Amino acid sequence: MCAEEEKEEFNPFAPKPACLRASRKRRGRKPPLSAMAAKMGGVSEGDDVLARWSDGLLYLGNVKRVDGVKQCCLVRFEDNSEFWVLRKDIHSCKNSIAPLS
Repeated sequence: MCAEEEKEEFNPFAPKPACLRASRKRRGRKPPLSAMAAKMGGVSEGDDVLARWSDGLLYLGNVKRVDGVKQCCLVRFEDNSEFWVLRKDIHSCKNSIAPLS
């Protein structure tokens, strides 16, 4: 910036340049649940799952929340404890049970 140029006073109500404006298409939109479930490998809220614990064993739990960005789920276990579990440590019960014929 040249010394000869005058600095403009900050005006919080002045319109922002296009490069600083948030895209109206993306603001406040969440991906559809089906897209998030596909991203999380079919696991969605309310699903019964087997989650691997730090002792290496699998424990039955229920998915309370899904975070597709971090690839993890909040799982409530049978003793009512809740922990975030990585998607790679979660096995869906609905996909692994074969129907009886």
